[in-house]
Amino acid sequence: MAALRLCMALIVLALVGCALASGSTRADVENAPSANQAVLVAYRPYNFVGAAMSSTLIVDRRQVGVVKLNGAWSVTLQPGSHDVMIESGLGGQQASTTIQIDGGAVGYVRIGPAWAGLAVDAVGESEAKANLSRLVLEGSVDFSAESIASSSPSPPAPPDAAPVLPATGPTTEKPRMLVMAMRGPAFDLTTHETMTQLLVTYLSASKRFLVLSSGDLKRLMDLSAERQKMDCDTEQCLAEIGSAFGARYVAYSRASKLGNIFLINVTLFDVERAVPIAREVAQAPSLAAMPDALAAAAARLIAMSPS
Repeated sequence: MAALRLCMALIVLALVGCALASGSTRADVENAPSANQAVLVAYRPYNFVGAAMSSTLIVDRRQVGVVKLNGAWSVTLQPGSHDVMIESGLGGQQASTTIQIDGGAVGYVRIGPAWAGLAVDAVGESEAKANLSRLVLEGSVDFSAESIASSSPSPPAPPDAAPVLPATGPTTEKPRMLVMAMRGPAFDLTTHETMTQLLVTYLSASKRFLVLSSGDLKRLMDLSAERQKMDCDTEQCLAEIGSAFGARYVAYSRASKLGNIFLINVTLFDVERAVPIAREVAQAPSLAAMPDALAAAAARLIAMSPS
């Protein structure tokens, strides 16, 4: 199975390389906009998670086109705040963000996998250009002559114009946190699963994060098999798994026993910075007392996490 996955990955990379070599316009080739215009670049780097989902780009309620894997679209706009939406093929799920682009500037949004769909996020220039140099510019549109926010009536659109979509307000999504299955020699499998679910519940109590467990993600991939294959104790592995599922944070824990004392060490890992940012330990004299100790440790961990 591992060899099959490797072969599939190599085939995908080869196809991408052939597409770029065949004369396609690279997404980093763009002219600077004039002072009274702004440019939005939406791109979708390759990720095996959600690869089969379509991603229709909608800017200020106007449909732009489908952003393919390893592809990008350029949209010329009036300077100001703009609503960017992605509609994915899985039940028509929508994700959106708002980006402010000044005159003469370029703004960037990245399309990537999320739980049961796709997410769209504004990103900085340096991160975007590091990806765009390897992607293909699929097309560009010019909406700079139109003002969606204008209160004056708009003239009838020509037949070939992009359709105007119903207005939808921007959604503000909480940062995602992925809780890995608990490991360690202190508990049996059933107790590990119970303690992991308790940790998910306790970390969700603050309502500051969208907390998902590895069990929540089994519909997308066999996360347990991937973790065992990659021996996911390394910071690089945690960053890769968290990034694949659109998680900003990964919480992982290990259960152990010191004499008659039960211990659960919990670490909160920042995927974007690729560093652990908080560590806590739940300590209890018995297994029955561990849930209360774990709840207190989770509360301390949340208190130390970025607001």
